[in-house]
Amino acid sequence: MAMEMMDYEIENGILKKHRGTGVDVNIPEGITGIGNSAFSRCRDLTAVTIPKSVKIIEAYAFRGCKCLTGVTLHEGITSIGRGAFLGCGSLKNVNVPKSVKDIGDGAFTGCRSLADQDGFVIVNGILFDFFGTGSEITVPEGVMRIGQNAFSDCRTLTSVKIPEGVQIIGDSAFQWCVNLNKVSIPDSVTNIGNEAFSRCSSLMTVSIPQSVTEIGAGAFSRCHSLTSVTISHGLTGIPGWMFSECESLTNVTIPDGVTEIGVFAFCGCRSLTDITIPEGVTVIGQGAFIDCGNLSAVTIPKSLRRIGDKTFEGCGRLHAVELPTDVTISHEPTIAID
Repeated sequence: MAMEMMDYEIENGILKKHRGTGVDVNIPEGITGIGNSAFSRCRDLTAVTIPKSVKIIEAYAFRGCKCLTGVTLHEGITSIGRGAFLGCGSLKNVNVPKSVKDIGDGAFTGCRSLADQDGFVIVNGILFDFFGTGSEITVPEGVMRIGQNAFSDCRTLTSVKIPEGVQIIGDSAFQWCVNLNKVSIPDSVTNIGNEAFSRCSSLMTVSIPQSVTEIGAGAFSRCHSLTSVTISHGLTGIPGWMFSECESLTNVTIPDGVTEIGVFAFCGCRSLTDITIPEGVTVIGQGAFIDCGNLSAVTIPKSLRRIGDKTFEGCGRLHAVELPTDVTISHEPTIAID
């Protein structure tokens, strides 16, 4: 049962809510966690000292504390949650101890005062945000993860070089970079998130290296200028909406090793004229090639066992598709992405 202690609501060792008005706060010793949104939008808060007893800072704990300039973290903290310091634009000093093993998406997004001279906000090898103005950038050495929305809507960006060592490109990392026409993805990358390059309408070619084993839904959706793509042989599936509405895409090779093509993966690829689906593919999702108006030739493998309905709807030039005799047609619910 929650009990009130001074300006804090505390339950089972977790500081659930700060109700005080102080600008310089010392969190009481004995607190083991700072709860979800505990200090969220405490707009007058300028400094906070977190005791050694705290092990976890939960999601959005200090979100929107616009006047917060410094926070003291001690060895022993193991986790900093999603958006923990989101929008703390005055935060210019934070030390993350070695004991921290997990930092959530967006934990330091919007922390403009943490940016280096080139505009990068980097904490513990994670690039959270970019406040620079250059059109051609190189991500700094030492970055291991490009965080969620890190470059989202950077409309002046035309070229990005990602260095060896980066392993993860987060969800929507480059979404809406409408003038981005060149990106180099190194062999160290293993994971590309949902809609990571979605709506990069000037991007013309992309090469996904062999190291990539996981790609999120819609990773390159609505890249209207994309004409050619090389897909990693490390992938076992083409995720849903991966190239949806890539209207200029003419050349794509699905590599051996792929077993599933997700829902609406190539929908609206109006320039695609032919495609070979390799042996080993067992599932083609609903609407995978819907509205590919110029698609006239498709090679279907004998390995196919299930195909979604409306897979080739709107493919006016495709007169016939020969399916294996034991294929079943599934009727899946339609789920849209933004």
